[in-house]
Amino acid sequence: MALPAFLCACIGAVLPIHAVSAPVPGCAEAYQPSLADSWDLSRESWDAECGKGHLPEEILSRAKTAFMAACQERFAKAAKVSIPDDRTVRERCAEGRPGERRLMEDFGAPLQGPLPQNTGKVMSGKPTQGVVELNGVFEGGVPSEGLVHRMFTGAVQRSQLQVGEPYPGTPVASAQDTALLGVDASLRTPGLRINSNIPMAAASDSAPLDPTEIARYIRIEPGKKPVVGWEAIRNSLGLIGVGGLLPSITQEELLARNVLKKLQESEEGRRVLRAVIEEARRAGKTVTVKAEDYDGTSVLVSRGVESLHGTRGEAHTQSFAYSFNRGFTDFKDSETALQTMAGNMGHEFWHMVWDHRNERNLPKYAKALDYDLSNEKSARMKGYLIALELNSGKANDYTDETRGVLTGGDQYFERMKTWHPYYSLQLNRADMADPLAAYQRTLKALKASLASEQKTLAEWVPRRRIELSHMEGTHGLTPKLTELHEEVESKAGKLPHDIEQSNQSIRRVTERIALLQSPKGGALLQSFQAAAKDPEYGKLEAAFQRDKDKLAALAKKKSLPTAVPTPGQLDWKEFDELVAKDKKENPDHWGTSDAK
Repeated sequence: MALPAFLCACIGAVLPIHAVSAPVPGCAEAYQPSLADSWDLSRESWDAECGKGHLPEEILSRAKTAFMAACQERFAKAAKVSIPDDRTVRERCAEGRPGERRLMEDFGAPLQGPLPQNTGKVMSGKPTQGVVELNGVFEGGVPSEGLVHRMFTGAVQRSQLQVGEPYPGTPVASAQDTALLGVDASLRTPGLRINSNIPMAAASDSAPLDPTEIARYIRIEPGKKPVVGWEAIRNSLGLIGVGGLLPSITQEELLARNVLKKLQESEEGRRVLRAVIEEARRAGKTVTVKAEDYDGTSVLVSRGVESLHGTRGEAHTQSFAYSFNRGFTDFKDSETALQTMAGNMGHEFWHMVWDHRNERNLPKYAKALDYDLSNEKSARMKGYLIALELNSGKANDYTDETRGVLTGGDQYFERMKTWHPYYSLQLNRADMADPLAAYQRTLKALKASLASEQKTLAEWVPRRRIELSHMEGTHGLTPKLTELHEEVESKAGKLPHDIEQSNQSIRRVTERIALLQSPKGGALLQSFQAAAKDPEYGKLEAAFQRDKDKLAALAKKKSLPTAVPTPGQLDWKEFDELVAKDKKENPDHWGTSDAK
């Protein structure tokens, strides 16, 4: 890849300067705060080395070497439980501080109690030194294997954890009531039960997550849009050997990283993040985050609100993959992009949690779960809660949707069945009592929606184009019609995709009706009808309702912002008034038929 001329000039200047041990241009700016946590490399040490004329890659290389040596020495002295082989130590220490933490979790020195906590709770059993703060033992309602492992002086090699997980909507802390920690036979104690009467702090599942834990379980895939500005310079330097310190990064990667950070600013976001990481850990997988191109996507501004028209993102729950629309990188308002995508990321992450948690808790209803609208309804509540917690007082797509959910009642979710083929087969629990009738209602709504989309594309779009062209060309209103023009063209680009999806939805629902009317659909029909009667299954809908009530309370407390017209831009009402006036005063501008 050829470098831009100004970069070549910059790099050419760097080399001779380095040769005389003068400070390297850009060295100080290349420092990243994460280096302190990963390699114990402070800003002060970095600046001092830059002042000596060292290149960034040299500073990092020396810091890594020093850390790995110290890590191996520290671990050799600390490991008293199960000494790992030298190769494991080398490999883990080469990962920096996160790797050392993993070593200490798996093999490190036991904690000698009592620990210096503000308050302690004694866990009955042997040895008696096991005095810990229970909130430190539990991570999101699940015992921390690493901490439990080190609670006993060599007694617990690998805790066998049996955790009873509550149904969605019940407090996560209730998992501790059934937690059993396996104890080594040398203690002459078959097991140890945690005192279930000790309450767990309610905020523990919403505490900030360790960035190293996020990095361990969430992987961001490279994108294809290069970062511009100073980041482009850093990336180009990376191409000539700066390597791990200044790696090449794309706009998609940078956005995804920032959205994960933004998610941590939301209490609900932290809960969702912790939950999806726990499900990935259970499954032995990592969550993949990547950008995708979606047909019919456009980014436009209407009434001052920058919006992404098209699919925001989607979750592939079994593979723990989240895809977000690359269009988010085209936003001019970066804060709106971050808030909106954080809401979407939380929404899609919750699909993963919902699927895996309920497959585990309600295995006999696997068929019904696949088509339960509570999945989408619950995910939307999580996304709206996150977006509203992050909202800084400016209207966006999520504030409008939140208002629609809170005021539209059940009809909002009924309309949702016409939005996408995936939603078209979803049923409320009440629908499951008579799914055939519910699908017939959906089919009728889909046909009406398709007719509306076809009419909009065939009539509304051409008419609006004519009106806009006339008012721009004849009356010079171009500067005032930018947003309206963008809206028309966005619909023109998106509607063919919407029509295709509506046809696909109609085919799917028609096939589903035929299936339920045949003997082959008997098992699915029975699963639906059984779920509709089972109180345990009803807890899924109850969990959604609790989140909806929480959203309503938050919206009342924060007050949902409303969109305000962009100064100098006309809205459709104002535009239609001008068109009507012009048709009346200047019918010759429009022709006989157009003037009507």
